[in-house]
Amino acid sequence: MSIIKNIKEKIVYPLLNKKGFKLSYLFVFVIPLLFNFISYKYTGKFIAETYVSTNVTLLRSSQTFLDAILNSIVSSVSSLSSNKDIMEIAYWGNPASTQRYDLNLSNRAWESYDINSEYIKKKYIYYPETDSIYTGTTLTPTHFHYMYAYNGETVMTEQIWRNAVLDKSASGFTSIPSSGEARVFFTFLTHNPATKNIFYNTVVELDFNRLITAAAGENMKRFFMYASDGTVISTDLNEDELEAIQELLFVRDDGKPYYKSTNNSKIFKTKSQISNWKYGYIATNEYVEKSMALLKSTVFSVSLLCILISLIIIRRNEKPLQEIAELLPDIKDTDNKDIYQQINTSLEKIINEKDDYEFRLNNQNNIFKENILTNMLLGKKNDKFSYPEQLSLIGLKMENTMFATIAFCTPDISQIFSNENYNASVGEKQHLAQFIISNIMGETLGKYCKTELVSMGSFSVAIVNLSEAQSENFKSDITFILETYLEIISKEFNFDVIAAISNPHVSISCINDAFNESVSCMEYAISSSESIAFYNDMVLNSKRSHHTDIEEEIKKYLNEKNYRQCKKVIENAILRFQQNKNISTLMARSFAYDLLTTFFRNVIPNTNETLEMFMTGVEMNSIMSESTTTSGILLKTITIIDRYLDKYDTSEDEKDINEKNNFYLQIKNYIDEHYSNPNLNVNELSTIFKINSSYLSSQFKKEFNIGLLDFITSVRIEAAKKLLLNSDKSNTEISQYVGYSNVRTFLRAFSKCEGTTPKVYRRIYNPSA
Repeated sequence: MSIIKNIKEKIVYPLLNKKGFKLSYLFVFVIPLLFNFISYKYTGKFIAETYVSTNVTLLRSSQTFLDAILNSIVSSVSSLSSNKDIMEIAYWGNPASTQRYDLNLSNRAWESYDINSEYIKKKYIYYPETDSIYTGTTLTPTHFHYMYAYNGETVMTEQIWRNAVLDKSASGFTSIPSSGEARVFFTFLTHNPATKNIFYNTVVELDFNRLITAAAGENMKRFFMYASDGTVISTDLNEDELEAIQELLFVRDDGKPYYKSTNNSKIFKTKSQISNWKYGYIATNEYVEKSMALLKSTVFSVSLLCILISLIIIRRNEKPLQEIAELLPDIKDTDNKDIYQQINTSLEKIINEKDDYEFRLNNQNNIFKENILTNMLLGKKNDKFSYPEQLSLIGLKMENTMFATIAFCTPDISQIFSNENYNASVGEKQHLAQFIISNIMGETLGKYCKTELVSMGSFSVAIVNLSEAQSENFKSDITFILETYLEIISKEFNFDVIAAISNPHVSISCINDAFNESVSCMEYAISSSESIAFYNDMVLNSKRSHHTDIEEEIKKYLNEKNYRQCKKVIENAILRFQQNKNISTLMARSFAYDLLTTFFRNVIPNTNETLEMFMTGVEMNSIMSESTTTSGILLKTITIIDRYLDKYDTSEDEKDINEKNNFYLQIKNYIDEHYSNPNLNVNELSTIFKINSSYLSSQFKKEFNIGLLDFITSVRIEAAKKLLLNSDKSNTEISQYVGYSNVRTFLRAFSKCEGTTPKVYRRIYNPSA
């Protein structure tokens, strides 16, 4: 069976001919198969190494789709762990001979080695200067200055190192170098000179997350320095020094580890001093950029190649081979020559089987110079634009994820509007802009990330519709929108905040100011380095609950005049937001504005206090200018809302006289006044008011839509919250004050009602306490 017939019947037709499959299955089956089949030896090794090095420095969210594809590929090659070329980075070896020692990682067989055995002493002690193994049986202080120690798989742990070197009773170690000869040994974080990778001393399995933890942030300060006299060298590094350390580790050009005297206050003099060192294997920025460039050109090129070949065959159209050929120079420029050769060969086979079509792969005159997606969208040269037909080439109608993937591979979408052969009318351009924005920003990412990003897409389309249909201004307007939003989704951001601030509010001018400020935040702040924690939410697919849009709940409780429940909904929203790590003040301001505008646009219909609403707008602006911390912004926000809820929550004196005489209202008021009584319960109330306890419970719930016990608990918890914010009383004191005889019972009740502990609640809403 011919290659083309095989692809048609076994891959293309089952995927595309209404058999329940999706084009996205190409990512799951075809691409891993292609990588395994075409020179998997080199491809697998490259993927594994890139996976480790790029994750060490934490990928940007623009690589979310890269990870989605990469994870699929890595999982497909994981079964090939017996292939040492693919899994080389997982093994430690002899740095002098580069021989690998194939230990059984899954069974942790390395732990069975005796660290005091002659085998370890002879085989795994390494001289960086001479790139040789120390073969003697006894170590002297002189030897000690120059050596890294290996146990066959990983660097010796702190305890092992100290036992082997510092324990005077250990055989062969009779003295310790004086402090004047002390040198820094990287026993906590060191590199393997054979495989050119940095490893953390306690990594005993393929645990990349622990490797990341060891190589970034505060762990760097704690773990990377250890002196030969047995003391940990403590130092505080400034930001430039710490950044340099995280980028380049730790061996100079002469092969010696960097050293210093223990009484020296500084480790690194300048960033340039570090940049001249020899080994930077923990992925410098340059290395990551090169790796990702290679990954993009390889993974996406092969992905597109596979897709396009399938579509070419099913459409019986040879011309798109020009677009396929355009991919080849990108691959050819990389170091992965074998992949290029295999793709070249595959293309030639397909072309040669077309009797009626001659195409020279290397004839540059036949290769479009412009971006592949632009050519697909715009059609062939001099053809009038017809986007539905052209977009079908890349399977947009079948699976939106494919469009977003290829769009991410497109360096400059603005080419769509600047191509001189693009003869579409302004209206067609506007239609195209809407189509691109709504699909990239809305449905596709909304589905992939399972968040409210669809609202972002609809908002983008609304902006396009508002643009003036003037040819001279339209291109710049649309290009700006595209570039702005592509920049937003290409960096780290909080999905909750994006969804919130993408919803324009048009109630009053001060609220519009809030929205405009939120848009500004999107442009320059959402991608800030303070948002790094959200990387894990996206790439690692952490389960998170998205409840940013609470407008319906607020509206419901305001209409019911259930102000207590409305307040609880808002407090919970703030609590969920605060629990996210590394939230910048700019993101907190955006969140606060959205929450306040949502609240007030639902309060406005029930009031005629225009002046007071204007003053509220002024107060909202003060949040932006005066509050400098996340906690301060959130505390000010809940204070404003509390003031209005307390005002509209009608007090006892203002209620109708008939309500005062209501039997169950009397019970409710009694609870409000006597909640501190630890004996207050259903039986106590039934005795006081001379009514059957079961009947009392059922009628109370019918009257107030809340169970009697639940109401007692809610009153006590509300009182406890006020004490947490306005006093320094302990949990035990507060529990007794609000009617709990046992502090554990109080803690359980508080956590059940508020979703957090009293300690956390106080820290969030009263950080100065």
